Amino acid sequence: MSEDRIALLGTVGLFGSIALIYGALALAGFVWDDVPLVLQNSLTGDLGNWPAFFTQDLWESSGVEGHRSGYYRPLMLLSLAVDRALWGLSAAGHHLHSVGWHLAATGALLALLRRLVPAVPALLGAMVFGLHPLQSEAVAWVASRNDPMVAAFSLAAVLVLLPRTCSPRRLAGGGLLLLAACLSKESGVFAVVLLLLLDLARWRRPGALARYAVAAVALVTWAVLRQVADVHVSELPEPAGIELVLTRLHLVGASYGHLLIWPWPLSTGRTVEYLREPTSQVLLGLATGLGLLLWAGLRGRGLGLAGLAFAAIAVGPSLIAIAGKGQLGERYLYLPLAGVAVAVAASVPARGRALWLVVPLAAGWAWVLQQRLPDWQNGLSLWEAAARDTPNGYAFTSYAHELNYADRRREAQEWFLRALDDPPPMADACISVMRGPLSMGEPAWALENARRAKGKGCEATPELMGLFASVLANNCLWEEAREVLPRAVGDRGGRAVVVEAALALQDGDLARWQALVAGTAVQPGELRRATRGLLEAGCRGDVSVP
Repeated sequence: MSEDRIALLGTVGLFGSIALIYGALALAGFVWDDVPLVLQNSLTGDLGNWPAFFTQDLWESSGVEGHRSGYYRPLMLLSLAVDRALWGLSAAGHHLHSVGWHLAATGALLALLRRLVPAVPALLGAMVFGLHPLQSEAVAWVASRNDPMVAAFSLAAVLVLLPRTCSPRRLAGGGLLLLAACLSKESGVFAVVLLLLLDLARWRRPGALARYAVAAVALVTWAVLRQVADVHVSELPEPAGIELVLTRLHLVGASYGHLLIWPWPLSTGRTVEYLREPTSQVLLGLATGLGLLLWAGLRGRGLGLAGLAFAAIAVGPSLIAIAGKGQLGERYLYLPLAGVAVAVAASVPARGRALWLVVPLAAGWAWVLQQRLPDWQNGLSLWEAAARDTPNGYAFTSYAHELNYADRRREAQEWFLRALDDPPPMADACISVMRGPLSMGEPAWALENARRAKGKGCEATPELMGLFASVLANNCLWEEAREVLPRAVGDRGGRAVVVEAALALQDGDLARWQALVAGTAVQPGELRRATRGLLEAGCRGDVSVP
């Protein structure tokens, strides 16, 4: 069979498989960050607002008050506005749009690989990128659409600028594509890195400098637009988060390496704090990285090493995100997998029968995707799967919150309590085991949970201690509440202020009461209502509130 025929049949099979498998997302819903970014977005409902997309932070229009992420992604906002114009708030339309970007990214990579290696290796590399189950989070989660977008634009930019010398038209086109990549997500800057690595792999030196001059113009334009929009670099994570990632870096690498070879189970519930990879998985993950390096170096030579180098560089900034958020997002590997695909394409034989060797692999990946994609039906199904597949305090807490949203509050409490039993206890779970029963009018249950949380080692933050003081007061334990209050200084939840106000009235200290009314962030009317309710619940209904 001729190479052209192999290329045609393989391309049809690859893209048909991607479309067929990911077509299941037509039944998926909005989950997680989709709610504020898509459903509550104040700008994307009208395409006429498109100029505003270029003048603000991605999250500024999300309905999350005061939230500035440092993400400048106007083309992501534009894509969401197009969805709203075409489909309204239909989740199916949004998901199929994201699948389209994944197909575009895979197509750009395939076209790039065809310029670098013969048809069969190019198809195998594109298959690794397009069908690997690790890509599913970025495709299935609408809020992560910027990952396929930046990959599509970045790979297309490298494809256009790939020749050693380029015509003015190619230079302009490559520059615009690079700018579009950066306007989709900040990782678009890595397109220049990939171009340089491919130049070094092919010629041992950079190609025509005009290509890099155009890239520099695109990057400067992007930086100026960010500055005009007053979008600054995201704040660095807390030192504790950075230290945690550094001390567990081998586990992070092993976890991702393991999932690269054996992508099961996939889950949104992996966090650096709860990484407990068995020794066998750690060894498998580390062996995966070493094996890929040796294989690419021996078989793929310069091109193979260039691909792995790009993957390592592109995944680097994800460590900052992991340190800040804690979660080991599978989406962080979306663009780096393009580098792995280059390494694979450079290292496999160029014979047509090599395609048959990957049929079982592709079938296995397709099965994993069919098992995974239904998890994205809604937030409840997503976090139920996470709690099942990666049982840890983070997954339990997230699932409990989804149960709360579904008005299944008693079930939620069971999962919050399970989260407490998985050290270190999640701060969110420590608070929720008290706040939930209080909201249901069961202070005795809240007190029982509070004692349990204390025994599990929950950190005595001001917010937790303010809530604990409120729980004590609601159970008529006023003197214990008084003893707790000094440790609740700085409680932003406002409960400590209410307890202090109630104690001031019980003590007949009207001056203190008036000072609290005048000097706290709690509105006077709200403080009066909350204090009155606490006094009545806490066996002090005989004390009047001015």
